[in-house]
Amino acid sequence: MSAALGRSVAAARSSTQVLGAVSADEGFSEDEWLTSEVMETVEHVRMTGNLPAVGPPRAESSVVQLRPDLSQPAIRVQVRPPGSAPPPAPADEAPTRVLDGSETSLLIGLGELAAQQHDAREDGGPVVVSASMEALLHGDEASREGALAELIERPADQLPPLIGVFPGPLLLNRRRADEELRPIEEHGPLIRLALARIEDYREQLWICAESASPDARYYAIRLLSFIRTMEFRYPLVEATFDRDNGVRRLALQVLEQHREHAEFGHALDALRARLHHRDVHVVEAAIVGLTLLRDTGAIPVMIELLGHEDQALAERTAQALSRMTFMDFGLDISRWTLWYNVHGDEPQEAWLAEAMTSPEPSRRVLAEKALRQIPRLVVNYHAEISEKQRERARRTVERFFGLR
Repeated sequence: MSAALGRSVAAARSSTQVLGAVSADEGFSEDEWLTSEVMETVEHVRMTGNLPAVGPPRAESSVVQLRPDLSQPAIRVQVRPPGSAPPPAPADEAPTRVLDGSETSLLIGLGELAAQQHDAREDGGPVVVSASMEALLHGDEASREGALAELIERPADQLPPLIGVFPGPLLLNRRRADEELRPIEEHGPLIRLALARIEDYREQLWICAESASPDARYYAIRLLSFIRTMEFRYPLVEATFDRDNGVRRLALQVLEQHREHAEFGHALDALRARLHHRDVHVVEAAIVGLTLLRDTGAIPVMIELLGHEDQALAERTAQALSRMTFMDFGLDISRWTLWYNVHGDEPQEAWLAEAMTSPEPSRRVLAEKALRQIPRLVVNYHAEISEKQRERARRTVERFFGLR
């Protein structure tokens, strides 16, 4: 690998690190890791020209490896000089795709953009791309405001890159509930710039959503959620398995807010697939996500997990099933299976309404907790009210959901 491309690829990898509990397979060197988002960005830049133009393709031959889906084999991408013949691939190697000259230039250009982060880390200094950006990142309040006003008015092709500096200086602590709920533009000057020019920074924010920095991942996803036509890309689903609790919670909230999105079902499929993962921590994260997203289609697989050899995982699965169904059969797979065979086609709202008037206090408590989480629903209910009051509250809930 050439020194220039090697440095760019290494930097691009560091700014697009795979998130959460997912780790690289053995046999892949760190310099050869890029996620599918890099290639998506390459294609976007080639079509739209939103990032600065770069020089001609390099003459050296280099190899990078992409992992668009961790459940699929790696794809080997061979970058070679135009007109040269591809080398023969070993029989046991993954398929090879040859990039043309324009794609090669864009891949190198994206890597060089990300290399600013790599250089800053090695040199021990900040990445400074312009005087205005310097003022925005390191100036006093007055100079930040002036720089922000100037940057917001710039043409798209003159905007400074976010990669390597995002999210910039933070004025609030997102880990404190009272500060996290403050408007996002109050969290930092660079965040304000990204919000004001959200469409121009869309692709770079997707790259930041895979940054090694938890703050970068958090604020990138939060900003992307402001885009009305937000896409459900790989990093968003992966963020539901993030190491950082705030990032995980935010990713699930964003998915929940976009339940009507055409890709929502595919996101659920990706979460369901992790129920079969060999790492119990990944499985637990998938269970939490699917429960919060109320994915009743995952119930059959979750019932199977009640027999998992890891007792703690089995017990957490039973708790999740209870939260989702308002039933409590513990670890009894037979009873869960029988119940699901009878009621599995019913809407979850019907399960909730039935639990509200159940003679079992534990089921009514589950219903009470669920009712608190339903927006715009106003109903006078708690587990210990009289039977007559429970019936009245149930009718209110059934009318709210159109069940009567």
